[in-house]
Amino acid sequence: MNNGKKKIFTIFGGTGDLTYRKLIPAFYNLRALDKLSEDFELVIIGRREYTKDAYMELVRPWVTQFSRLPFKEETFNELTSHITYLQMDFMKLDQYEILNKFYNKFPSNQQRLYYLAVAPEFFSVISNHLKEAKMVENDHIHQVMIEKPFGHNIESAMALHEDLAKAFGSDDIYRIDHYLGKEMIQNILSIRFNNALFEGIWNYEQIDNIQISALETVGVENRGNYYDHTGALKDMVQNHLFQVLSIVAMDKPKSFSAEDIQSEQVKVLDSLRFLSEDEVSSHMVLGQYGGGYLSDHCVRAYREE
Repeated sequence: MNNGKKKIFTIFGGTGDLTYRKLIPAFYNLRALDKLSEDFELVIIGRREYTKDAYMELVRPWVTQFSRLPFKEETFNELTSHITYLQMDFMKLDQYEILNKFYNKFPSNQQRLYYLAVAPEFFSVISNHLKEAKMVENDHIHQVMIEKPFGHNIESAMALHEDLAKAFGSDDIYRIDHYLGKEMIQNILSIRFNNALFEGIWNYEQIDNIQISALETVGVENRGNYYDHTGALKDMVQNHLFQVLSIVAMDKPKSFSAEDIQSEQVKVLDSLRFLSEDEVSSHMVLGQYGGGYLSDHCVRAYREE
């Protein structure tokens, strides 16, 4: 990102679980590792009425709990100095003038990165409003990052891509799966292809079956509305776990470039066998968790969270 441009990272959905649990702690880690430039600005967009100080106190315990690096007040204050909280309703086109006024405080040579940490049905709304407000039609660099799920079927996924491409261009759309950032997931390729012990036996002749377990340690918490509409299958299986499956089962790529790795992953997904309706009913168990105990702590049921 050292291209001489002012870096402005804007998070839509700044008061949501993804921002609290993943994004702000990630920026804290970058600040602690001295990997954020001094001309960096982090803009938090939220509907709730917070002052900057109130918002930072709100995210403080999340940073303390979820950052990889030890919490230090000095580092947190350094990160705070780069953060601006803007209250606006991203559903309303006229509200984008609030964000535009903030951008105009800085020189025109900017690299603007938009992270849409919102429900998927709002991706097109935000990208269309940014375009209609003429905020992505100047000499700045504009890039957008979105989290899964990317639509609810192939038609909606293609329509979403088309809307985003109209605003940003296909090459500046980044689809993020934060699950792949987990250390063990990142290490699978090294274990498979850079370890002589495993590389020679990691094949269908030596392995009878593979079982992938996603063992959650937290409940739905404040994501009930999202889960009721999206469901665990779309939230976990079709993206996170299929990514893991493809990495575990793929052949060795020609190189470790993104294109060659993705090519081998696609081959795995293309080879999957679809289940019939009868097979689905006999091979799948769906349900919601009840209350109980986890590590001696009482936990609430799905409907109680």
